[in-house]
Amino acid sequence: DAEGNLYQGLHGRPAMAVYDRHGARLATVEVPARHKGLESATNVAITPGGTRAYMTVSGPAGGYVYTFDALGQ
Repeated sequence: DAEGNLYQGLHGRPAMAVYDRHGARLATVEVPARHKGLESATNVAITPGGTRAYMTVSGPAGGYVYTFDALGQ
């Protein structure tokens, strides 16, 4: 993102771990619990110069794009 944070998709749960530029874990972005049947997050994209982020998630329920606010400003 704009502050150099790294977003890593997690296998086994529909979430992204977020690390700062020094490797310290800042947060975990989770898909809301109401979305059952999703098992992995694979990719992330952040709008250039913005904070809107898109995460791809998948599992037996299918594949979806989940939107969230990136941590960097």
